[in-house]
Amino acid sequence: MTLQEIADGCWNIANIAADAGADDLRNRALEIGDTASEQDKEAGDSVSPSLCAIIEMDFERLEKDAEDHGVI
Repeated sequence: MTLQEIADGCWNIANIAADAGADDLRNRALEIGDTASEQDKEAGDSVSPSLCAIIEMDFERLEKDAEDHGVI
């Protein structure tokens, strides 16, 4: 999964969470999405694999939390 795909997924979750009134989840999604997008734009292919792994793990936790809260 690319950083841009993660950012897009986060922003989708943020929109759904906003509609559901889940502000904490929305804020986390925006934060992770913004971080992924910034790293993608700033570093491109030179983003460290460990940073990519951390961002992807954050996204996976976000998805699980969104599912647990019935948002997605």
